[in-house]
Order: sequence, then C-alpha cells, then structure tokens
Amino acid sequence: MKYIKVIFIIIVIILASTFMYIGWLSMDGDGDGLINGTEQGGWDIQIYYANGSVEKRHVNSDPNSRDTDGDGLSDSEEFAYIGSLDPSSRDTDRDGISDYDEIKTYDTLPNYQDSEPLYKDGLMDGIEINGWNITIKGETRHVKSDPFTYNSDGDELSDYEEWNGSNGFRTDPESKDTDGDDISDGSDINPIWNVKIKVELLNFTLLSSPGNTSRPYFHIRVGSNSTETEKLPSLSAGEKVELNESVYVLDISDYEGNFPPEIIIYAFDNNTQETRSTIFGTITVDVSLDINGSKSSWTGHYTDYPNEQIFKIQGTDGILFFKVSTVDE
Repeated sequence: MKYIKVIFIIIVIILASTFMYIGWLSMDGDGDGLINGTEQGGWDIQIYYANGSVEKRHVNSDPNSRDTDGDGLSDSEEFAYIGSLDPSSRDTDRDGISDYDEIKTYDTLPNYQDSEPLYKDGLMDGIEINGWNITIKGETRHVKSDPFTYNSDGDELSDYEEWNGSNGFRTDPESKDTDGDDISDGSDINPIWNVKIKVELLNFTLLSSPGNTSRPYFHIRVGSNSTETEKLPSLSAGEKVELNESVYVLDISDYEGNFPPEIIIYAFDNNTQETRSTIFGTITVDVSLDINGSKSSWTGHYTDYPNEQIFKIQGTDGILFFKVSTVDE
C-alpha cells in the first residue's frame, strides 16, 4: 500500500509538472507578444543571397527576452515579418545592415541581401547603402548606390560592375561620367582619368634638302587636335639631331571607339618656301619634306596603349624617330 501511495504521488507530480509546462508554453513570459512555446520551438525561415543561392534556416528565440538579439526589433516582430527573420541574429541576411535598420530606416528587405525588386544587380544592400571608396584622378572619393536600382546613374554599367571594377576600374555608380571628361563610364577607355596622348620626338636625320640647308619642323595631329612643333636647328644633308625635350601632349576623346588613336605627322622646311595660288590670291608657304617614302605626311596608330610605343618613319628627305605614350590628368 505504501508503494502505491508513492507511485500515486509521483504520477501526480509528473502530471502537475506537465500541466504547468503546457501552461508555461502557452504563456508569454517576456511580454513580447510571442508565446513561450513558439519562442522555444522556433520556426523556419529562408535567406536569399546576392549570388542567387537560398538558405533554409530553423531559428528560435529566448522566451525570457523580448529582443533576443538586441537589434531593436522584438522577437514577435521578427516572427511576424513576411518570410520571418532570425531573432538570434541582428542581421538575418548578413548584408551589413541590421534587421532594424532595413525595416525602420531603409525599407530594404532584411531576408534578401539584394533588395532590387526586378533586375537584381548582385550587390548587397549593405555595400550600396554604406558605400565604398574609389580613386578618381588620384583623389579618394566615397560613393554609394541605390539598393533598389540595378543601374543607379543610368550609364552602361550596373552598380555591381561599378563597385567590382568589371571593366578594370571602380567607378562612381551615381555619376554617368566619373572623371568628368564628357564620356560615360561604360564607353570610356579610362573612366577615372582624362587620357591624353604624349608624342616625344627622339631624333631626326636629314637625308636630302630642298636648299643648301633645312630647318625642319612638324605638324602633329592626334584625333581632332593638332599642334606645331618648334623649329629644329638648320641641318645639312646627312646631319642628325637629337631632340631631348621635344614633348607634345594632345587631348583626345576618351571614347573607347577612338582607340587605337590615329596619329598624323606632316614635315616642313622653314628655310625653303614656295608660292601657291589660292582663291584668296598667291601665298608663300614652307616647302614640305618627304618623311614617308615620297610623301610629306605619315599616318599610323598608337596600338600599344597604355604602354610606350616607338616609331620610325623614313622618306626621301629624312628619318624621324618618335615615342608615343599617355598622360593621365
């Protein structure tokens, strides 16, 4: 009989504990609006990553804490959010923005790393909102992009491509023309610098002269811009002169379709003149020097951009060596 009483007492204790536990599960111990049973048992959520993958995660919360992860959202709010959030993680989707800020401040999706509604650019919300540093013309600039837009500035590059430097350069996603050279980033041969062409004359050998001596000089054209060089010293046939400081920089459009840029060089003799008839009358001009076979002009292309490229051109009147490179400004 004594054993029966003991067993009975044990059963009563177990039943009482069970009912108390069941009652506890249905209670909301921390007053966060979520019953203890749900907090302890947890729920399933899905996380959508910027690379296109999806993670299924089982999560739960602390029934004794209104805000388990301390992110400013109660456990009940995280449970009630469409798709549901992880109440034990301040940043459910790990995109660099807390769940609270995504919902309360930026209106982005806290379980999607990339919140663009239609065309996703593949860039996490945290990167777009917090921004990143780029270097433009040697200076550091902090830039940001719109987390709801595939291409914030409407150029040919997505925000991800501008951040990642897919074309070889990290550019400003809020500016179509990062370097301000009137060429949009997606079409610019170098979107963070204004590229100019530097032509350096190295030496010239006079092979033949229209007169006793010649004083050569050149017209250099790159794209739509041109310049006239200084006159060389007077030379006799067979003489060679080194040109140590004959450097000329010409600006060109940085549109990538203009590369490789065309270079045209004309040669003249300032010591010998001839007359020509024009609609305005007779004029006196300097005689041309043949530096390309029997032609007084040479046309070629700078094909080794952005490296230095050395050229040799030769005609019946002379031989010219020159070097072409770039200047970034």
